[in-house]
Amino acid sequence: MKELEGKIAIVTGAGQGVGQGIAFALSAAGVSVVVAGRTEEKLVQTVETIASTSPNASRFAWAIRRASFSRPL
Repeated sequence: MKELEGKIAIVTGAGQGVGQGIAFALSAAGVSVVVAGRTEEKLVQTVETIASTSPNASRFAWAIRRASFSRPL
């Protein structure tokens, strides 16, 4: 999907399931993905997977319920 290269997407629910799958697919298409969800540990796993397959992607995550967790991973 060349038309997505260089774009930025915010994916909610990216810690598991459909949201995670969307984050993986967008990252593989060259999109910089911002992942959001309720569980920090699951978001970290998603970000680590993205980092291992798409090293040029910008990777950030934050837990929706805790404003204090809003930092680059």
